[in-house]
Amino acid sequence: ASKAEYGTTPSANYAYFSGTALTLDNFTSSTTNTVGIEADKDIELFLRGTSSFSTGSMLAIDVDGEVIVEEYDSTGGSLSLTGSSHLVKITGELELNEGTVTCVGGGNTVDLGRLNIDDGMLTVTSTNLGIWVRGNVELDNGTLAVSASGNNGIYIEGNLKLNSGAANISSAGSIGC
Repeated sequence: ASKAEYGTTPSANYAYFSGTALTLDNFTSSTTNTVGIEADKDIELFLRGTSSFSTGSMLAIDVDGEVIVEEYDSTGGSLSLTGSSHLVKITGELELNEGTVTCVGGGNTVDLGRLNIDDGMLTVTSTNLGIWVRGNVELDNGTLAVSASGNNGIYIEGNLKLNSGAANISSAGSIGC
């Protein structure tokens, strides 16, 4: 994908993304019956400014593949996802290269195949399981912050590798690896 696709803007009730790259430029979506971003292949999200999806009981991101998140340019970028149930489901890897992604939800708030935070920050706040990673987690220069008031703050089926990154995890229950 290329940043030349800048300007590709989701609709107000964004349901299915058929491209390979999407730029979120100060985009806001609030709906209770539509998935925020849904794709059945690998996609790239470019963040510019502050964008948000509030999806009620629906998934904010549902991707059968890999999701790569980057800032569009040096002005920074952030994405806020809120919902009452499961919020993010990515069967492949979530690769956060730049920017800030904040997830506030319930259920299994973030469910990933693998997680790699090269640079940037992923913050997860949940009333149940904060984040479940079915494979490995690697933190290069980025930060993972998880706060969960339910069963587990984070559950990692694979390995956790901290290079120069940082992890801050708090949970009312347990942390499983």
